[in-house]
Amino acid sequence: MSTKLPRASSVLEQIIGAVGATVITSASEELTEKALELLPAKDAAAWACVVVANVDFFITLDRKHFKQTQVVENSPFDIVLPSGFAATFRAELRM
Repeated sequence: MSTKLPRASSVLEQIIGAVGATVITSASEELTEKALELLPAKDAAAWACVVVANVDFFITLDRKHFKQTQVVENSPFDIVLPSGFAATFRAELRM
């Protein structure tokens, strides 16, 4: 993130601190190998860390790689675009 959006990096750090989030920076070798079967290396590392984090949703703008059928079918979480997550979140709030 610091490379793509350097000014947003400090804001993200503040948000992570405020909500008490845990940052996962690595995964097991076995999980990383599985990720490499599904995705290019730069995306595989992110996917493996999301698996370790045990999340319900992975929110991404990267349709090209993360929305491929093989990735979606092998992910233990829903992969959604920000707009899709916003709609789901709003629906959950109404329940």
